[in-house]
Amino acid sequence: MTKGQTIKTKVPRVSAREVALTRLVDIQSKGSYANLGLDEAFKGLETAERALATQLINGVLRHRGQLDWVLNEVLNRAARGKRRSVCDLPLRIAAILRLGAFQVLFLDRIPASAAVNEAVRQAGQKASQAGLKPLVNAVLRQVAARETPWQWPVFADAPLDALMWRHSLPEWLSRLWLERFGPEAEALATWSVAPPRLCLRVNTLRCDRQQVCEALTRAMVPHRVSTVSGDGVVLDGPVVVTELPGYDAGWFYVQDEAAMLVVDVLGAAPGELVIDVGAAPGGKTTHLAQCMRNEGQILAVDVSAARLKLVERNCERLGVGCVRVLCGDGQVVEQWPVADRILLDVPCSGLGVLPRKPDLRFRQTPVQIEALLSVQQGLLVSAAKRLKVGGTMVYSTCTINLAENQAQVRAFLRSHPGFELGDLTRDLPEAWRVDCEDRGMIQLLPHRHGVDGFFVAKLIKKGDR
Repeated sequence: MTKGQTIKTKVPRVSAREVALTRLVDIQSKGSYANLGLDEAFKGLETAERALATQLINGVLRHRGQLDWVLNEVLNRAARGKRRSVCDLPLRIAAILRLGAFQVLFLDRIPASAAVNEAVRQAGQKASQAGLKPLVNAVLRQVAARETPWQWPVFADAPLDALMWRHSLPEWLSRLWLERFGPEAEALATWSVAPPRLCLRVNTLRCDRQQVCEALTRAMVPHRVSTVSGDGVVLDGPVVVTELPGYDAGWFYVQDEAAMLVVDVLGAAPGELVIDVGAAPGGKTTHLAQCMRNEGQILAVDVSAARLKLVERNCERLGVGCVRVLCGDGQVVEQWPVADRILLDVPCSGLGVLPRKPDLRFRQTPVQIEALLSVQQGLLVSAAKRLKVGGTMVYSTCTINLAENQAQVRAFLRSHPGFELGDLTRDLPEAWRVDCEDRGMIQLLPHRHGVDGFFVAKLIKKGDR
């Protein structure tokens, strides 16, 4: 080697399946979030491989109950009468089986033989688990060779089993929704495993909806205007958001119509002082600025300094200049100004956005949700202290759970006679108004309303009695 010459080392090629397997194991063993740290995890993957890795990760998480049903049937047949479960296997082997089964059952463009062979190869990568390679091979080959339909539990005969296995809901959530919604629980569960739809909120500080639609038409992106929001555009099919026309120019923000409705209900006007609690990453914050025509002041509060950076970046891209960020606990409000309006988007179980965050279905537990209830009530009580008399506060969640929603608002009203429910019906599509409770709160249900499962309550401070 001559002086100055460098040695080129070959960087091992990372595959989509390897990345997916690592993420699935980390999600279950370390509690990692499926949607965080993806840039680092996907480093070295081409665009198509990134798309495949995302599809594999989300697909396994979304259909885990269904995959386990299939795998358990095969395992039990081989066990000769003894009950066996994929959950009893080492975490990595269980993830390999689920990953292989998902490809065989749900992805037509991947040959079953390729999926099985890759799973067997992955099973042999760890010497301590290499003895399970024959099991992985035998189970997945039987899944691939199956010619008759799988005999799923039928909702009419066994509703709990149908929700748990056919629709991949944990037992506690299946019971919760069955108790609350009865026969409607099946439609809700069906929605929970469907691919999420993508909606854009047009940023009227920079353009209008017609301008965005014309640009999407030229780019041959299938879309339709929202019937819920005058600023919404629904995309019909998967896209790379950052490659859409107008993204860099700040023409839009990705936001579901339900989230748009939360801001519409608050009714912020130009020149007002508004506090947005739990503001990151800034979707509702920048929507508030849009409604206020960038006139007035918005205090964006969040407990995470890192996530507040996202608020600032989104404000910059969208041309928003009336936002000031404040890092702090939403229950410590002494430094807050007295506000005309407060948007309180509280931490919640996220059961209304399961298609977008499929790991939540098995991450959340009743114990964790119980811990959230005191936080939610504490935020409500604290925020109420910084709202002026005659002001409006909106309490919102992205969950479908009575305890976190209607029960929280009613408990607050019982302890705060100076507040009452406001009328939010004028902000709703006419067909939805029948679903309002006391005209002041609504639980949006995806299978019924066609949007994410948000809860919205409008509260007015009328003064102490």
